[in-house]
Order: sequence, then C-alpha cells, then structure tokens
Amino acid sequence: MTGVQIAAIAASASLGILYAIPSWAAPAAAAPSLTLTGTVIYQNGDPATDATVIYDRVDNLTHTVTTTIASTDQTGEYHLKIASAKPDTYVSILYAESPTGTGFLMHHSADAPQTIMLAPFTELHVHAVDRDGHPIPHLRICPAIFGAFNSITIWNRYIPTEWTQTTDAMGEAVIKNLPQGATIEFDSADDNYTPSKRLKWPNVSTTSINDDITVYFSPSATISGQVVYNSTHKSAAGIIVYMDANRTHIETLTDRKGRFTTTHLPEGTYSLRASVPSGDPDLWAACARTVTVQPGEKLTDTTLTLLRAGIVTGKVLNESGNKPISNALIVVSGPERSGLSGDCSTPVNPDGSYRVPVAPGTQSVSLWIKKNSQSQDLQGYPAQIVRVGQGEISTIDFKVSPPSPIIPLTVLVLDPGGNPVSGARVIAQDQFNRLTYGITDSSGQYAYPDSGGKVSFLARSNDLGTAAAILPADGKPVTLQLSSGVFSTFQGQVKDKNGAPISEAQVRLFRWSSDTAVQVDRVETDANGRYTFGPNFGNYKYDVSVSSTGSGPEYNEASSNIVNAARGQTVVFSDVILEKAESFVSGTVVNAHGKPIEDANVTIVNSSSPTDAATTDKHGRFTITGVTKGQTDISIDSPDGGHIQGTIPSDRRDNVIRLKYDKLVRGKTRNLVVDRVNQ
Repeated sequence: MTGVQIAAIAASASLGILYAIPSWAAPAAAAPSLTLTGTVIYQNGDPATDATVIYDRVDNLTHTVTTTIASTDQTGEYHLKIASAKPDTYVSILYAESPTGTGFLMHHSADAPQTIMLAPFTELHVHAVDRDGHPIPHLRICPAIFGAFNSITIWNRYIPTEWTQTTDAMGEAVIKNLPQGATIEFDSADDNYTPSKRLKWPNVSTTSINDDITVYFSPSATISGQVVYNSTHKSAAGIIVYMDANRTHIETLTDRKGRFTTTHLPEGTYSLRASVPSGDPDLWAACARTVTVQPGEKLTDTTLTLLRAGIVTGKVLNESGNKPISNALIVVSGPERSGLSGDCSTPVNPDGSYRVPVAPGTQSVSLWIKKNSQSQDLQGYPAQIVRVGQGEISTIDFKVSPPSPIIPLTVLVLDPGGNPVSGARVIAQDQFNRLTYGITDSSGQYAYPDSGGKVSFLARSNDLGTAAAILPADGKPVTLQLSSGVFSTFQGQVKDKNGAPISEAQVRLFRWSSDTAVQVDRVETDANGRYTFGPNFGNYKYDVSVSSTGSGPEYNEASSNIVNAARGQTVVFSDVILEKAESFVSGTVVNAHGKPIEDANVTIVNSSSPTDAATTDKHGRFTITGVTKGQTDISIDSPDGGHIQGTIPSDRRDNVIRLKYDKLVRGKTRNLVVDRVNQ
C-alpha cells in the first residue's frame, strides 16, 4: 500500500464518512445528536472571547451544507449541539473565526473538550492560469486543503465562505483572512475546471506577507454511465458509485434509471466500482472498471454490472491467538476494487473481527495496524489470497505480532513560578537535526509525535526561555521550566579586504549541536555593513555565514569563527571579510509584474556542489560565485512549484530573470527569459 492510500484511509476515517441509503433502497434511521465542547484560544494562550465556532456538514451526494454556529463565552469556551441527521454520506468540518484570526480542528470528537487555536489573518494574491500559462478569467477559486500544526483539514468547495473568490479579467483574485502559517492547496468551486494533476500545483505557506502565487487548472472531465443487475440487466437505482484516482475520491448515487454522472474530475485513470448500501439484505457488488479521461473529456455509457456479492471475513489476533487486535484496517484488492483507493478498507471491530462484501473472484486481503489510536502511521503485513464465489463466505484469520506503539511525548511548559504557560513555542530537534515547532495548549502542554529516536526540547515565551535543552527519559513526560536571562543576542560587521563595509549582504546564523549546525535565523547587513540577530538560546555555540546577494560587487561566501554564547550576553562576532569573486552569476528573479520572488532556488545545471546553489533574498536577488566565465546554465525552482532553465551571462549583476506566466509551466522546462537593465 502506498503512502497516498494510507493517507486516504486515515482521512476518510477521521472525516466521519457514512454511506447513504436512499429512500428507494432502504429506510433511513435517525442518527443521534452530537455535542462538541472545547475552548478557542489565541497563539499567546489568551482565551478568544469574541470567536464564532462553525460546524459545517456537507452531504457528498447532494452537496447540501448544514451549518451549526455557536459563540464563545467569557472564558473562550464553546458548546455546539449538532442536530440529528439521517445517515447521509457527509464530510464535517469544525473551525473558528474571530475579528483577527481563524483556526481549524481536524479530529473533532465528542469524547472530550478540545482546543482550537486561532492564527492571525493573511491574504494571498492568486493567478489562475491554464496548462499553457494563459489567465483564466471569472473562475471561482477556493481552498482544498489546509495544513497547520502537524494536521490537515480537508475543505469542501461547496461551503460558501469569503475564501471563495472569482478571478478578474486577468485571471487574478485576492483571497483574504486566511490563517497565517497554514499550507494551502487550491481547488475550483466551478465544475468546468479542476487543479491540474499533471502539473503540480503549489502548497502555499501563508505568512504575514505573501508574494503572488500561480495555480494551474485544466478543463474538468466528466464520467457518466449506468449500473445494472447481471441476471436481468435491469437498471439499479440507489447504488453508490465510487471513483478513485490517486488523491481523488468521488461518490455519487444512481438515479431511478440506474444512471450516474460525475463532473469536476481531474484528468487521470479512475477505478470505478459500485455496491448496494450495507443496509440492503441482498448484497450485490460490481467488478471494478478502469477508465482514463483527458482534460475536458466527456466519457459516456460506462456500464457497471452488479453481481451477487461474496463475503471475506475473519479475525485479527495476536500471535498466541488469545487476544484481539482492533486498532487495524483490512484492505482488499481484487475484481471489485483496483487498490487505487483507501475506500477498499474496513476497520477491524473491537473483538478483532471484520467482514467485507466483495465481488466474485480472486481477492488480495492485507492487514495494516496503527501504531497507536491517534497515529496515521501504519505497519503492513503480508497479504493473503482468496478466491470468492457469488454468495460464498471465505474466512481469513490473521495472527500477528502488533507493532511497537508510537507513544506521543507530553511536553509541559511552566513559567518561573511553576504555572503552565499556554501559547509557548516548543522547539524539538531530532537525531537528524531536524527542527519541529509546536504550540502549547491552554494547559501548557504540547504532544510531540515521538518517532522513537533521540530528541531534545527547548521552549520560549516572550522574553522567557529554557536554560538548556531537555532530553526525555524513557518516554516520560518532559517538563520545560522557563526563566529569564537565558537568551543571547548577536552582532557583527561585514567588510571587504580593504576594510570598507558591505551593505545588503546576506547573513545566516547557525546554532551548533555536537558536530552539526542548524540555521536558526537570517538577516541582511545595513548601510554600515552591520547586522544584529535577536534573542536566541544561550549556552550554545554559534557562527554566521555571509554571502553577497547581487546588489553590488560579488564576493565569495565566508564564515565567522565559532563562538560560545553565554546566556544573557550580547555576542560580537569578529569581522567577516569577503573577497571579491573572480567569476560569478548574479541576478534578480521577478514575476510577470516585476515583483521580486523570494526563496526561489537557483542552481548551476549538472552540478552537485552545495556551493553552486543559492536562494533568492527578499529582493529576489541571488549570487553564485566560482563559476566558469562566459555563459552559465542555471535552473530556477520558484516557491509555487514552477521550474525554468536556461543560460545567462556570468560576471553581470544586471540580469533580471522574469518568470512570465506564459513561459513558466509546471512539469515542463521552458526557456529562461532574461531582461537586461541598467546596461
């Protein structure tokens, strides 16, 4: 099973997807009401007393939206009572808004109060273009997925919000009041366009200030057809038809004539299957069909034939066979299901049993066990093969050793007086020196998803911080005590070999752990070549690396000496002396409107040396030294996922590389366009 399939299984389970039973297929029973409680807080931990909490339930089959709204009280608490609903196929989303921020709660549960943290607002200027880079006017753009704080929220394009905006005649739209720090994928709220699957669309990390981004769309495809019974070829009404292709999962119902039509499909190869809802006493299932659609294609007369279903059943037990394993998924692939979707899975019951209706034929049955109840990480076991006839029951039992559980580490942050600190920032550094950031909740706690490796923790809140990194002991909770006077600040100056200050040089600050350095900050020198870094944890070793950015004479990169930073002190690095480069490539990367593009990756083609690469600064500038004189082949990867490649002259600072929307196309290498200025 691929990671995408596992993610699809986990996402569908967490979103609470139920199967529809239309009136002509089986009687509908009322679902019990649901009560959700919790607290809404700001990132500093203060309660949001002016927030509105929204629960949207979207019927995947009728696309109707039911909204329940509640306001927070003076302590930031909310109480939502969700009215009873018939068991429609639906996706539910819980989020909160205030006058200054918004936040999401992906895994909402009625079992215990939960906290929604609000992030400040930001906005994005979006350009919608087709596969050839031409603007798409009058297109409604909306979010598809929000990712923040190590979780995702799958949005639904049928929910009407201010985040759905229509592009103007130039294909541009401004989407406001998005959460800062979130990663966003986009969709179209219109049926006639979908995000391009062949050309990767961007994941946009929203900060307080954002550059323009480009999102690529393709004309939507349509698949329609009919479901019939094999013995009589009579049309099958009220049947759920599933369509799966990579990350796309669609469900629809057949009408009274057994016909179905689905629009808003990205190009791709789809597995189509159909089955009667589980409430029907006579189980039927259809063998899957695989069809491929191109952008804008309308595929008609796709027939799915229902056969009398067989049953695959069994139990999942430990190796001794005396204890059930319930935190698991059974995944079936065969004639009914092609294995393209996580919907071919069924959760194992608390007693370890499972039961899956399948189409007749040879089935591959595999087992996946979660490492804990909250984890999306699953361990797979070898599949077993079984042949099932119409109306037959085949039994497959699994006796396995369950995986070692992943136990989240609880990190508690306390102030100097021993009181919990909400909204504190927790910094985790793992054995590979990767940094993970988290925010403590209203009780001062943060749950770190332990990977089983070595990890250390620091924390900070305003001018308070931990005096030293803490290593957890045998998975026990970690307590981080904040105190004052633990931070160090850093200063220095950058000069050329004649002692003249170098302005607008890029300075990166590195913190050392053992023999490995991690970049923790980046600034530019001022007009006097000076730089200053704000508070960072003391009692560590630090150094800086300095490079020029293309605004003046080009210099070779250089580093300072490594120093020990005492807590509460200002560290002054020795002057960093830059020598002029004998050869270089330099320039400025801008978008179609001439706006600089920050954080674009520029590399020398066919070079694996880390010194043959650079990242553009906030002015869009870059410099790579030590290149061959004359012409240099470079490639540029923009933050929105685009790629462009070409040749520019070396030893010039006036190269302006303009990423034009009719030239930059994801998935293809286009000729680099260089404008020359100030010649």
